[in-house]
Amino acid sequence: MLERTSVTASWVWILAAVLVIGMILIGYRSSQTQHQFETAQSELESAKQVAKKANAERNELQTKFDDTLAETQTQLEAAQGELELAKQAAEQVKAERNVLQTRLDETASETKSVQSELSGTQSRLEATQSELKQAKARVAELESKANSLNSELQTADGQRIDLQTKLAQADAEIARLKTALEQLQRPENP
Repeated sequence: MLERTSVTASWVWILAAVLVIGMILIGYRSSQTQHQFETAQSELESAKQVAKKANAERNELQTKFDDTLAETQTQLEAAQGELELAKQAAEQVKAERNVLQTRLDETASETKSVQSELSGTQSRLEATQSELKQAKARVAELESKANSLNSELQTADGQRIDLQTKLAQADAEIARLKTALEQLQRPENP
């Protein structure tokens, strides 16, 4: 019976040693898992902050873009209105010039008294041609301004596209980190 008691005691010590070793291994593994979990949470928080910052920048740039776009559209509409007015003025000047030319041709065959009237008509023609030149210069200036506004609009659109790309990259990074966190949180099969 003594022999049986010593065998049982030996088994109890062996079992106790195995349990202690098992507890140590479980504690070590739990510590590693906890550390990995904390690291993943830290990375996720960092990614959230980056995404939040990117969203804020995107919103700020979107607001600037919208403001610039609205301003540009307003300026473009004003320029188009001025251009239309200039075109109408040019057409009106051209029509007046044609009328004056007709009168000039008719008065060439008239008498000396009519020639004094012709000199007045020529003065009006010169003034009209001066107005036509000014109107043409204004049309050229307005076309140049419209081209400049279109260029600014294209630049703002390129910036918006760059921001959308950055936001998509940040979203992808968040998704990757979430996946990694979920994998770390899953219970591992022994």
